Amino acid sequence: MPHTNILMEIPFLLVVVCMITTIISSIGCGFMRYVSIKKSVMIDVPNHRSLHEQPMPRAGGAPMALAAIAGVTFLGLIRPHLLPAKWLLTIAIGGGVVAWIGWLDDKSSLSAKTRFMVHIIASAWAVNWLVPAETPFLGKLAAGFWVAWAINFYNFMDGIDGLAGAEAVVIALGAGYIAGRLGILGSLTVAWVIAASALGFLFWNWPPAKIFMGDAGSGFLGYAFGCLAIGSGTGWAGGFYTYLLLLALFWGDASFTLLKRILRGERFWEAHRQHLYQQAVQKGYSHHEVTLSFVTLNMLLFIAAALMAGIGTM
Repeated sequence: MPHTNILMEIPFLLVVVCMITTIISSIGCGFMRYVSIKKSVMIDVPNHRSLHEQPMPRAGGAPMALAAIAGVTFLGLIRPHLLPAKWLLTIAIGGGVVAWIGWLDDKSSLSAKTRFMVHIIASAWAVNWLVPAETPFLGKLAAGFWVAWAINFYNFMDGIDGLAGAEAVVIALGAGYIAGRLGILGSLTVAWVIAASALGFLFWNWPPAKIFMGDAGSGFLGYAFGCLAIGSGTGWAGGFYTYLLLLALFWGDASFTLLKRILRGERFWEAHRQHLYQQAVQKGYSHHEVTLSFVTLNMLLFIAAALMAGIGTM
């Protein structure tokens, strides 16, 4: 029985743009590291909540986000059939706003209230473009909550070398593959551009890290994944449940830890070291070991998601 080569269906332009996005992201991260060290700006100084021992630049997420936005914008303008306008507007504008407020927070530590209000606005923007107009109000409210939560739980999980970047690459590649097999080209394009930009950053962030992502990067990635979840349909066929499964390690750890801190009456909005991945490092496991463990588990989650989507035939 003849087999169809699914790679033949992926536009060559998308592959080229992803490669260029990786290069631009990596060069940008290297430049930001140089500037941060030379001018002693945006340096993350270790404190009692940190899991690193040396001062580290934290501006790597900005060039990563900009590279992804540039890639999405280019494809949306040049190949609208590959990347519909709803995705261009959602990622370029909403993602840009989330990355921008994260950048300001990285520079001068904004209040949690200010960040939250911007996240709500960006989430509402995403719902406006990605959720069908006929969706009940409660459905739209739930979608907006999910995007806002995705922004924040991804930020919470960016606490050790390589974790947030490596997970972004694995999750986005897997999500894009599933979307491609199901013919959801918009989701495929966004996911793979995100993977490409995260890969460029990961070159500098793989343990031992040379630069951190900061809120600009973690917020942008969380927003992008949140948007992919609500904008790719419902159910297991590359829709919301697919992303819920692929992101399970992150939202699971973040939700469990947040609930635990709320029940204890702690100031849950403040930085801490109580996440499961942080506890693993404190018990003696290296950043490298914990990150690889997450990546390995997420590969298994990808297999499960693909099977649930009905594309698991060998």
